[in-house]
Amino acid sequence: MYALRIVPQTVELLEPFANVRAWMERIEAFGHGTFTDYSGAEAVETARRATPITEPASDPGEPNGLSPGDRVEVVGEVVVHFPREHYRVLRV
Repeated sequence: MYALRIVPQTVELLEPFANVRAWMERIEAFGHGTFTDYSGAEAVETARRATPITEPASDPGEPNGLSPGDRVEVVGEVVVHFPREHYRVLRV
């Protein structure tokens, strides 16, 4: 198989996609960089000042039929960002 650390439920799903697995391995090889402790207030202020960037075109493979700019609700525990797996994303 491969040494990529992914959730067990995803291993079988990704089995036929060698290029995706190779890409994931390359991304994982970057590591996680350097962590900096933030207070909750600092994190909220950083997020408040941030400007989201969206691509003008929709993702044709987006599983929920969503487009950039759609207002959504993410169901699940979200820390900073969320991947598509193991979350429900609902249009609001």
